[in-house]
Amino acid sequence: MRLYRFLDEFGGLQTIESGKLKVSRLADLNDPFEWWLGIDGIVQEGKAFAEYQSGKFVEGRNEHHGLLCFSGTAKESVLWSHYADRHRGMVLEIEVTDDPDKLIKVDYSDDRPCMDLTRWTTEKQDYGFPLINQLIRRKSCGWAYENEYRLYLSLAGCEIARGLYFRRLNTGMLHRLIIGWKSRIEISYVQRLLNQSGYKDCKVARAHPQDRSYLIAYDGDDEIPVSGSIRLGDDN
Repeated sequence: MRLYRFLDEFGGLQTIESGKLKVSRLADLNDPFEWWLGIDGIVQEGKAFAEYQSGKFVEGRNEHHGLLCFSGTAKESVLWSHYADRHRGMVLEIEVTDDPDKLIKVDYSDDRPCMDLTRWTTEKQDYGFPLINQLIRRKSCGWAYENEYRLYLSLAGCEIARGLYFRRLNTGMLHRLIIGWKSRIEISYVQRLLNQSGYKDCKVARAHPQDRSYLIAYDGDDEIPVSGSIRLGDDN
């Protein structure tokens, strides 16, 4: 399926030049509730210890797993403002696997996943696994504008450089690059960079505000995806 990766100008150009997407770490995500379970059934005196254990859980997962975050839309103006340098950055339109076991669609709800400490201790896997499965795909309704999809990755299978992890973006995966409407970079420069980096079939469009709504438009946004494309995540 076609999904969208928002980047500032430097990050976008660097991604094209290197042919790699930077993998996010669980401990660095911008929602402070990420991967943190609420806690039920515990006395006040034990709360600090329970929170310590939750922190150790996140720390352990952070050591072995990362993720790539995408949006299901490139038309939401707030996304451009928050994640593409206030419309001066760019968006990569990428073919991503539609395998539901690999690609997670975020569920938005103000019902926070909470751990009942008694059930966690006594029921273990029967209780814990469904709860963790809910935790990795749940964010509060305040984040719903992101329309987020996540591809969780094993860090052991990623490339490393400069203290960071990366996942290769093969040429057949990149369908379009959309330049922000406030960006000063020329389409001709971006097209030359894409050609030089092996993305000769990638289209380039410039975003622009719609006249009768608050949404963002760009050339070719009504195209039908081509079937049989190489998809990010299908080879995991």
